[in-house]
Amino acid sequence: MVSKCNGILISLYKFRHFFSREVLKIIVQAYVFPYIHYCLCVWGGAAKGQLYKIQKVINFAARVTTGSKKHLHISPALDSLGWPRIETMVTRRDLMKVFKALKQEGVPVNIRALFTPRTAVSTRETRASDRGSLQLRKCRLSATQSVFSYRAAAAWNGLPPDISGVTTLGTFKSAICDL
Repeated sequence: MVSKCNGILISLYKFRHFFSREVLKIIVQAYVFPYIHYCLCVWGGAAKGQLYKIQKVINFAARVTTGSKKHLHISPALDSLGWPRIETMVTRRDLMKVFKALKQEGVPVNIRALFTPRTAVSTRETRASDRGSLQLRKCRLSATQSVFSYRAAAAWNGLPPDISGVTTLGTFKSAICDL
């Protein structure tokens, strides 16, 4: 995936002078980002070295689009384009999957069973149960904490109560994009 995206970006880099910045942004979003978005749930459990390679592809795409030099910091370019870092993309995708599992109909039972509300585990009234938090399984290893069910539930528990209480998908998408 990285070599395919780099090939696209290198060929686009050669012809970047013929396009405006807006057109370059659209081309990159159409030809590079689908490869990145396709396996975000799987890449959430990947090693940091693998995520770093994907982040380098995003950084190169931002440099091609904005024309920033290699020695300059990439954060201003990413901010001007509105492109998040790979960790943020993974977290948003995980939160979307949890929202769909908890609040939408037609979700497979196996997916819904990955997320247990605190109210189903304990009858005590706690802040976590009032907030709508999910039960986190005990994990001794950091590799186990990178599993989808754990990291998605932990991200859901980190949301403010007004965002986790939203009932429509469109409102939830816009709320987590503002985080």
